Amino acid sequence: MNDIQKADPKARTRAVIITFAVIVIGLCLMILFERNQDRLVDWFVANMAIIYDNTGVVAAVVSAFFAPFYVVAGYLFLIGHRVIDSRRYPPPGHSVIRDTKIMEGHAAVTRGRLFQALSIMLAFALTVAIALFVYLIHEIAKAG
Repeated sequence: MNDIQKADPKARTRAVIITFAVIVIGLCLMILFERNQDRLVDWFVANMAIIYDNTGVVAAVVSAFFAPFYVVAGYLFLIGHRVIDSRRYPPPGHSVIRDTKIMEGHAAVTRGRLFQALSIMLAFALTVAIALFVYLIHEIAKAG
């Protein structure tokens, strides 16, 4: 089957706007961090005992920074589930931002499982990164 799902101009516009917004927010956060880096280091050094005693709070703060990536992982898993259930990629009712060849049957299920595996690997990598950050912060606070 050589069916093509045509691109949805509204979905494409929405994707560009979201991408632009994420880039602007990321740049603003980078600038904010760069301008306040000395103050953050000074605060960290002055509060090492508090940080060492409150590992749970540190873990929650670090997790908050990684939360958007967990949302992406969850969305990937959901898309994979929808592809597997419908045995069609892209799933029925989903918009695409470029013309996409429709896959059905085993090929679509394989694609859906690939999305789910990718989401699980992303969530695992995020969890390991959070644990490492918390461990490093805890060890630095303990040494200081």
